[in-house]
Amino acid sequence: MAQAHFPPHSNFDLLGFFSPVNVSSESRARAFLWLCYHYYESTSPNLNPFGDQYSRRHPGQVPNLKYLSPEEVKLENTDTLEEKEWGLRMKKRRQILVGDGDNSAEIDAGVAKISRRKTDTSQKQRPLAGTSKFIKKRSPVDKASSSISKLNQDQLSEARRLRIINRLRAKEPTPEPEDFRTHLP
Repeated sequence: MAQAHFPPHSNFDLLGFFSPVNVSSESRARAFLWLCYHYYESTSPNLNPFGDQYSRRHPGQVPNLKYLSPEEVKLENTDTLEEKEWGLRMKKRRQILVGDGDNSAEIDAGVAKISRRKTDTSQKQRPLAGTSKFIKKRSPVDKASSSISKLNQDQLSEARRLRIINRLRAKEPTPEPEDFRTHLP
């Protein structure tokens, strides 16, 4: 894909295009959107709203990529002070929600109250798998027969769906699926 749509001097493959490279985020985003439009909507370069003069003059090529210097790369995706503060607030909110389970806290002046009690897991042992009194024990034969009946029900519902679809399309009915048990040894 890179050979078909990126300039020869770019040395990109599609996956490398999503990793940190010395191309501006805006031009990478425009190239990605151009590719999406090219494959999902229209291959005509004049119809692609994400194209530029370069992509219109060179059909099949992504819009011109803006290369950055190492200094510009460092400044490219830096968070502003308000973004960092928002991130810290959300981190604190998540810690309150997920938390360590031993505190009660209010989130942002009473929006939601979370109360959790600390439980001592050393006193309470978790039962082993399959030993619960609520789980009905079945023999392997019962399990196999129930799975066979479930598969038959799935086949029946599939056949029913096909009949309905064919009736809506005014086609001949689809033949019933074979019972899979006839193929078992």
